[in-house]
Amino acid sequence: MKPFRLILALALVAALATTVAVAGPDKGQPTEPKLIPASMAKPVYPDAERKSGVEGTVILAVDISAAGAVAGAKVDKPVDGHPAFSDAAVAAVKQWRFEPARLDGKPVGITVKIPVKFTLQEK
Repeated sequence: MKPFRLILALALVAALATTVAVAGPDKGQPTEPKLIPASMAKPVYPDAERKSGVEGTVILAVDISAAGAVAGAKVDKPVDGHPAFSDAAVAAVKQWRFEPARLDGKPVGITVKIPVKFTLQEK
């Protein structure tokens, strides 16, 4: 029984190694841009929403240039009834910087969806 388990374990390890080697961006697909943590300005929590105890998540469509700068940001999904969240999210994300997406090793511009969460307590 033990030799069978060893062979099965080796076969699983080989299958995982093959999967990992194949994983990654497909040819013709850009890599994801990576946020530079030091540039991540936190959004300012709107006073009215804070006082009301309102929380929510704004989804932004963010254009990131080939240089890694935010070229534009627009609201893809707002927090209904609370436009101040959208304004705060856009203002913060416009300050962020990224390692740009790459296609065939060259930096490229890309549009990504970014959620910006507003929570009253740090989790």
